[in-house]
Amino acid sequence: MPSSRHFVRLTAASVAVAAVLSGCTIGSPSRSATPLPSEPLPTDTLAPEPTEAPTDSASPDPSATPSDSASPDPSATPTDSAGPDATPQPSGAPGTPGLISVDAGQQTQLTMANAFRSDGWTEGSYQTPGATAPVQALGAVVNCNQGTAELEYRFSTSRGQAKVTVAQDALSDSSDNTLEFLLVADGKQVASKTVTFKQTAELAASVNGVTALKVVARTKGACTNSSTALITKAFIQG
Repeated sequence: MPSSRHFVRLTAASVAVAAVLSGCTIGSPSRSATPLPSEPLPTDTLAPEPTEAPTDSASPDPSATPSDSASPDPSATPTDSAGPDATPQPSGAPGTPGLISVDAGQQTQLTMANAFRSDGWTEGSYQTPGATAPVQALGAVVNCNQGTAELEYRFSTSRGQAKVTVAQDALSDSSDNTLEFLLVADGKQVASKTVTFKQTAELAASVNGVTALKVVARTKGACTNSSTALITKAFIQG
């Protein structure tokens, strides 16, 4: 019937309006919308930069062997400068016998330092009999009948006169002996003096052109034990 259908339509329309006003939807329920997953942020800019692994130089290499420079070479031979020099030094070098040069007007002292040979002679403090104080001199012990004490000087050039002052030591073993002193130039005796215990003497001789001069001390005559011969002064006056 028309009136009944019209009434149903009105009723349905009323319900629909009421539903709209109340926030409801008409029709079959639909599935609720699933929220889209949020896009993950880029991780490249947030991740820390990996640290660099330690290099090999930071740790010792167990297979490395010590270098040769760290240990002494057992085969190394000591240098000649560390030991004594076996090569003879030239004449005139320090610490070795040398040649003395004497020029005109020059006075050259004859000492142990410039002696070519000094068998039995030593330099030190001695006192002659009757003297009040000791003096620096060359001394040699001369034993009875047992040779002589010789002091030798060598010259490259020489001129002038040699002068040597001699005596006996106040502390000689015997005060009864007489000593004889000689100057020998190039193998020839050029001067001689004898001195008793309390005497002194001076020997003098020309050394022009002489290449070797010896001062010799020996006992003369009766002798007991030994005496100490002294050279208290010796020089060459050019």
